[in-house]
Amino acid sequence: MARRPGAITDEPGRIGLLFASHAAIAVTDARDLHHVTAALAS
Repeated sequence: MARRPGAITDEPGRIGLLFASHAAIAVTDARDLHHVTAALAS
């Protein structure tokens, strides 16, 4: 945990944003797959 102002550079912030973006896409894809599977089952 950073305790100094400015201790976190732009690179970790970009990496965090990239990770969060990929996670959001994965969650959306999983939800879409669930909807398609449920529709095909009915």
